[in-house]
Formats: sequence, C-alpha cells, structure tokens
Amino acid sequence: MTFDPRTLTDEERALPRDEVGWYEKYGIKFVDVHPPDLEELRRWRNHPDIQRMMVMRETITWDMQERWYYSFDRNKERYSLIVHEGVRIGLTQLRDIDEAARTAEGGIIIFRPEHQNGLVPYRAAIGGMDWNFLHRGLREVRSTVLKANARARRFVRSLGYELTDPDPRGEVLIGAVTPERYFTAAKKWRAVLLAEDR
Repeated sequence: MTFDPRTLTDEERALPRDEVGWYEKYGIKFVDVHPPDLEELRRWRNHPDIQRMMVMRETITWDMQERWYYSFDRNKERYSLIVHEGVRIGLTQLRDIDEAARTAEGGIIIFRPEHQNGLVPYRAAIGGMDWNFLHRGLREVRSTVLKANARARRFVRSLGYELTDPDPRGEVLIGAVTPERYFTAAKKWRAVLLAEDR
C-alpha cells in the first residue's frame, strides 16, 4: 500500500512554516540548537541516568561538544531542543538525511526525569515525526535503540517502528518506520493528546 497524503486530516497537515528555526505542535516547541545551548546539553548528556541509555556512553568534554556542533552538516543533520511549558526538557535529532532516498535516522532524548513517562514524550515524538513525514516528505525514518533500554523499545514500537536485530551478539536494535505505519500507530496517541488538551 502506498502512503497517500490526501488521507490526512487537516490537523495532521497543520504544520507551521520553518522560517525562523522553530515550530510548535501539541504544546511542544522545537528550537534549533545554537552555541549558547551547548554546555547545558553537554551537562544533561553526561548525566549518569542519560549516559547509561545511550549507544555512545563516553563522557563528553567541552572540546568534543564544540567539535560536534561545528562539524555537523546542516543539510544532513538537524538538532532541536524540546521545550515544554517554557522549560527545555530534551533534544530531538534527525541525521543522515538522504534527500534523494527520502530517509533519515531520528532520535529523541527527554532529559528531565519528571517528563520521561506519560504523554510529554509522545507530544514531542508525534510533533517531530509529523514534521519529518509531512514537511520533509520522508519515506522512512530509522532509529537505533539499545537492547537493554526496554522503555525505548516499547516507545518506538508504539509509534509504528519495526525493530530488527542486525547482530545477535551486539547491543543495539535497528528500527524503521514508514509513513503508513507511523500514521496508523499515531492515530490513537493523537486522539489521546487532543482529548487531554480539551
């Protein structure tokens, strides 16, 4: 079955234009990362509770953080702060963007423990994935998940990702989701979010 954007509701299509480096949906604002944000991101990323759930668990120095920021290709990578009720709570990424194949690898980190459960991660993920599929026109988004991270495995599956194990002796699973699978899976979450906002 081929994805037909004409089957989307007006609400699903309603994405603001990305002219100033941010957009907002479901009460989440996505703001492009800038140099003044780097130290805060580095502190959160090095927090033991976050670090242990990452594929790369090395402690990030200031030099490493700065090199990362100034070396990434803005045409192939995008990093946005996740802001909820005026508080920066996490980071979302879209990297390895292939405009020809219309694929990319996505990811989300919710730093603040009080927002790691419940509907806030769904608000961020659905707002971001709507953007990826509707605005960017991606045909597939991939994700890398630690086998040991049961919460992340459940989360990506609930958004329509299919997980595969490229190396049974390795520590990661690879997920992939198409627009069809995503919009089918997101339908129930979208209804819950809209009901909570009423």
